[in-house]
Amino acid sequence: MTAKTIDVQKCRQLLEADDEALSQEFDPRSVYNIGSDNNIERKLNMVKDGVLQLCIDIVRKSSDKHRYLRKDIWNMISELVVPNNVDDEKEAIPIKEFVKLGGVELAADEFKRRFHSSGDKSMLLTFAWLATVDEATPPIVECGIHKYAIEIISKSRQENPDTFDTALAFIRTASGCYSVRQKLRDDGALKAAISLLDNLNRPEADQLALRTGFRAGSVVARLAGNDEQGEGVQVLRGNPLLIRRTTEILDKVLDAGPGGTVLNMMINPHFITMDLLTIATSDANKPLLKDSIPVLVKALKLRGLTNEQMVVDLLNIFLQLSFDKDCLPILQQQAQTLLQSFDAAFGANPSSFETDAKLSLVNLMNALQPSAAPSAPTALGGLQYLEEAEEVVPKDVSKARGGGGGGLKLGGLIRRAMKDKPQAATAERKKSVSDAAPKHIMLSYNWGVKPIVQKVDELLRANGVKTWLDEYVIAVAGC
Repeated sequence: MTAKTIDVQKCRQLLEADDEALSQEFDPRSVYNIGSDNNIERKLNMVKDGVLQLCIDIVRKSSDKHRYLRKDIWNMISELVVPNNVDDEKEAIPIKEFVKLGGVELAADEFKRRFHSSGDKSMLLTFAWLATVDEATPPIVECGIHKYAIEIISKSRQENPDTFDTALAFIRTASGCYSVRQKLRDDGALKAAISLLDNLNRPEADQLALRTGFRAGSVVARLAGNDEQGEGVQVLRGNPLLIRRTTEILDKVLDAGPGGTVLNMMINPHFITMDLLTIATSDANKPLLKDSIPVLVKALKLRGLTNEQMVVDLLNIFLQLSFDKDCLPILQQQAQTLLQSFDAAFGANPSSFETDAKLSLVNLMNALQPSAAPSAPTALGGLQYLEEAEEVVPKDVSKARGGGGGGLKLGGLIRRAMKDKPQAATAERKKSVSDAAPKHIMLSYNWGVKPIVQKVDELLRANGVKTWLDEYVIAVAGC
């Protein structure tokens, strides 16, 4: 029996009548393979045909006579939320629907009931998979499931290794959701993760310990990696093995290839680059990533054509590191490789990359090799402000990095905002640029170049262009 052969309407009638025949009419074990064989189409049919909604309603409304049916339903849902490929957007659809139907709250109640009645923590694995989708993480944390996981990882792994690993995996996944990070920190997740970093000192043969240290390091990176001062900086500087081991593991994952295992588990390299990006956003922590640059370049070369989001994360890592005096020379040595790799990645499918990513690439190109900027129209999707390198802003405004590297981008942005299209532009390219003046131009920048951005802001306003600068908000807030 598959999802399409279940008579949903008849099952609903039996549910409303509290008829024991419901268990015979709807046997979750007969559709269990919807989840366990990881067939995404069957999972989507289960959502589409109303079977998932029926499951939720049975759990919510059925009487105690159907308690075994409810247990079978939870087993089926536990399989339903396991993705075959976490990078496939389709895999998130059943989880999002589950969240929308109130399934997280029901699952939390079931977990707490089992935990307090028998100590059963097996459903933590379900929450770990649910948390791979950002929409599911806030309600999971709101229900307090993270507190159980934090309590588990605060104890010795020897008590229950499997449960410990699941709890740590859950905290690591949940910490990837920005909106719950402060709550996780407040409730002790960061402290618990820091206490596990000693595992990074274990020899390579101790795979389990290194896996624990790696996951704990990931939690620390996500919860505190972007600190400019305080606990995050202290932890990262006090535990140099965190970044070193993380980089080594990324290198091994790249060598293992898709489907390969490292530390006895499959690791998505994109998750590692997400962690390193969080660290790279901190000016205080940027220098710590200096030795990681060669492996990050390797990641771009090997995975640049297969994971677009990872390409964007790597782009932003390199852009962030280009503002660090120790990292910039290393990046400049890799300039040609980086530009060729990004050109290949963006050129393969330009429409898949947002304008923000293209702007970041312009910034990086200007930082590493200013003269290369006009020669990469494929990578940049033919953005209009790369059509020529004439200066539109004063010389002192264009030198964003002291070496004249920022003039092309800033000049182009100003020209585009003022609709000052170059005469040499082709008709086709003219059509690609909107003739409508924007309501506001948002100026996003690194604090190190704030005086330059303020001059750009003045120039734009003087020419009748409305702008948005964060200092306006700060002034209003009185901070």
